[in-house]
Amino acid sequence: MNKIDHARAAYESCSLQFYENNEFVKSLCQSKRWFLVLMFNAAMGLDDNLQSWFNVTVLHLWMYCAQLKTLGPVGRAMCQEMFSTLLLDIEIRLSKAGVRTQIDKIITDLISLYYGQILAYDEGLALGDAVLAGALWKNTLAASDNVSAQDLKRLVEYVRIQLQHLDGKDLTDMNNLVKFRNILNSV
Repeated sequence: MNKIDHARAAYESCSLQFYENNEFVKSLCQSKRWFLVLMFNAAMGLDDNLQSWFNVTVLHLWMYCAQLKTLGPVGRAMCQEMFSTLLLDIEIRLSKAGVRTQIDKIITDLISLYYGQILAYDEGLALGDAVLAGALWKNTLAASDNVSAQDLKRLVEYVRIQLQHLDGKDLTDMNNLVKFRNILNSV
């Protein structure tokens, strides 16, 4: 696998987080355990649409790239390739949805959102869980009124567990694609 293919496979792992573990998510809904439902379906106000998918994907790209950036130029190049793949994926999704006008404006707006979210998550990582919770609430959950402090605490725990899982791994190893922890084992 070459570097571009590896970056694209890593991107795919991030972009699928919105849709993975549907059976587990349904069981969380039934048992009223909301903590990860808020990331993966509409139970906490995340509709199955481009914006919700984008927000969850950016969160996972940020977690993956936070580790990649510690690996020097190769890691930073892989992050850039993952970003390029995100842009291509957005364009494909818009096309499949029948969007034919203002594609450039939509993509430009999403790029701005991407950089704003990355900055907010970086700030949250540096300044503590309260700031991270605010960034997650605003960016991943679209500032929904349906989110409790406990929900945010659990989402912060999820992010911390994923970051810890990725920490120290060589994410540039072409023979070993690192994936996110299964949410059943996360929180």
